[in-house]
Amino acid sequence: MHATLTNIPPAPGKRAALRSLTGGPLRPGTIELTAAAIRRLGLQRGAKLLDMGCGYGASINMLQSEFDLNVFGLDIDLGKLGDLRKEGSGLALVQADAGRTPFLSRSMDAVLCECVLSLLGCADDALREIARVLRPGGFLVLSDIYVRSPEGRGAEDRNQPSGPLTCCLDYAMDRPGVESLLSRRGFEVLSFEDHTQLLTRLAAKLVFTFGSLEAYWETLLPPARAAKACAAGERLKPGYGVFLARKGERHGHG
Repeated sequence: MHATLTNIPPAPGKRAALRSLTGGPLRPGTIELTAAAIRRLGLQRGAKLLDMGCGYGASINMLQSEFDLNVFGLDIDLGKLGDLRKEGSGLALVQADAGRTPFLSRSMDAVLCECVLSLLGCADDALREIARVLRPGGFLVLSDIYVRSPEGRGAEDRNQPSGPLTCCLDYAMDRPGVESLLSRRGFEVLSFEDHTQLLTRLAAKLVFTFGSLEAYWETLLPPARAAKACAAGERLKPGYGVFLARKGERHGHG
């Protein structure tokens, strides 16, 4: 089974409220955080960048306009891509599975992967594909939820179904786990930045807007799963971090 980038979208009103809280992206990290990470890579104008799991396009719009990059957006959700196409931005958008993309090997200078791996039951599939499409020496910007208290993960948190009922805590790893997976796929981790304060700030905004975190999760998940997501959050103490990594020169074929 290949990894997917699926999740149940909230009702239109709830979705609009969430996007307004984050300034557009459906994640704790801000556009400014994305821009800062890309700036550190020193990419040349026209460099090819793949946004894996581009969602509603907050990052790719910024990257194309501010950095003049040749940006490709990939997502499994046709609805999100359809909304982007209606904007008439002319962005290169592709509907595809994270573990099996249509891009040529070694065709990308950089890959952006924001809040995607924690939704995937097969994160290694996605990283293998990222390594394949990146040129040797190419960069990966990986921002995601990570687990700060992995000892709190119980049997009820394992083997959750992937796909429509996925919650970002189902497959979130701790920092050593992420770094181990990156190393296995031929990446050198250049830096890690902890931005858990952004996750905390977003959680506070969600409570203020929806009444509770459980009420927010119920816009994405059935009530029973929403309650489990809240309980998992209490045990696992999620954080939010940004990894910058570079594909090794010896891993020319991914």
